[in-house]
Amino acid sequence: MNKESYKLPNAHIDYYPNFFNSDEADELYEILFKKIKWEIKPVTVFGKTYPQPRLTALYSYDTRPYSYSNLKLEPIAVTKELHEIFKLIEKEINIKFNSVLLNLYRDGQDSNGWHADNEKELGKNPIIASITLGEVRPFHFKHKIIKEEMMKIIPTVQFLLETSVELYYPMTDDIIQMKISKILTCGIFLQESCFRVLLPVLPMEYEISKEHSLFFEHKVTGERLQENDTIELKITSVRFEKNSFHCLGNFRNKII
Repeated sequence: MNKESYKLPNAHIDYYPNFFNSDEADELYEILFKKIKWEIKPVTVFGKTYPQPRLTALYSYDTRPYSYSNLKLEPIAVTKELHEIFKLIEKEINIKFNSVLLNLYRDGQDSNGWHADNEKELGKNPIIASITLGEVRPFHFKHKIIKEEMMKIIPTVQFLLETSVELYYPMTDDIIQMKISKILTCGIFLQESCFRVLLPVLPMEYEISKEHSLFFEHKVTGERLQENDTIELKITSVRFEKNSFHCLGNFRNKII
């Protein structure tokens, strides 16, 4: 099946332009339009309550509710048609899903605003699969921290979109693993998208040396720390500035 992949900061997107053919998509749209128990949920913004600008329905294999934007949705048992969609997606991407939130946009005035799909029920770094049927609508992505990082997909009429998002905000005393980006005379610099760490002080057992480039070498064992090595470190301070996290840390050990 045709697939387009996109790597974004802290996210990966797989886009399948024609997951269903036109006849399958039209038939499925009509079935879901008629059989799904659509409802309009109220949403409160700045103290005022309004009907959501779309119809929604939650279907699941279990009985756990799903909450977002101060709304609590009680699940309905998965229908035969939804079950078949689940199986098709799972077969293609080899990932199992247990529920689906359906949105019905009645016309060009209905919409879904910016959101992160980061509710606690979804767990850490959730994988979301989206299927669109009916009229073409742009699908927008925006990084929560790096505001200039944006992307828009204008899909075919029917498509599958799989996104996986990694959300990590560094905190003091976190112990993490990162690759060395650069060896400096003042320490070790590490960077991943919107996350930067400087290790200004290394243990006394290491000393700086140079051949073709700078590296740190253990005085006894001869172990080297150089660019692209993975190390374990502890965050000692965090500052957010200009769309990225700037951290200081302490070296713990090299990951072999």
